[in-house]
Amino acid sequence: MSREDPQFKLRMTEALRDRIAESAKANGRSMNAELIARLEMSFDIETEHALSNRIETKFESLMQVFERVIASDPKFAMQMAVAVNPEAYRKASSNGRTKISKKRAL
Repeated sequence: MSREDPQFKLRMTEALRDRIAESAKANGRSMNAELIARLEMSFDIETEHALSNRIETKFESLMQVFERVIASDPKFAMQMAVAVNPEAYRKASSNGRTKISKKRAL
């Protein structure tokens, strides 16, 4: 940053100023650099949050499609169960909890 960059007057409580000063010292920055870093980080967090929401929405849509496919094809559902967690399948089948044999499922 240079002296030619836009400047902005900011009022804050003495307590907040002290916290910023402590944080700046701990991070080896000036108070101005600390404030800039924290402001930039807040925008990064907003971007990450928006991306996370988009991923979650897409995942939920994908799960709905996947659930419809599984509901319409029990054999596929068993194949997926075995593929995702073969140990759980083995435990369930050894306890007699599954009606479809592993051989039939594959």
